[in-house]
Amino acid sequence: MLVLKDIHARYGAITALRGVSVEVQEGELVALLGVNGAGKSTTLATIAGVMRHLEERKQTVLKSIHEQGKLTPELEEKITAATRLQEVEDLYLPYKPKKRTRAIIAKERGLEPLARLIRPVRGAAAPTISVETTFAPSGPAA
Repeated sequence: MLVLKDIHARYGAITALRGVSVEVQEGELVALLGVNGAGKSTTLATIAGVMRHLEERKQTVLKSIHEQGKLTPELEEKITAATRLQEVEDLYLPYKPKKRTRAIIAKERGLEPLARLIRPVRGAAAPTISVETTFAPSGPAA
């Protein structure tokens, strides 16, 4: 099934498509009819672009999950059968690599205990550090 809703397309200042919606069921045959400049070619080009992007995203997601060693035949089948980009993203979400922040890198390098000393966990008591100093008078005693 193919569903596109409220599609808009422009060529510079010229609006080629305004609010076009298309729904085609599996096995259904559809023809686009209209006068020159009605947006037939733009509609097909938009559909082709959406479909191409969907297929490219599926391949990227499959490759990422495979490289993690977590791609099962069932998951591969679900991703391959997805008809919407959001379906692909929903399937990918549990496998999507987390962004590696400086904090994550520091933890990987074993610096978490030091970070906890410097900045305690919110709500926890701060460590007490005491510094003792002795001052000697400078100059002659009176």
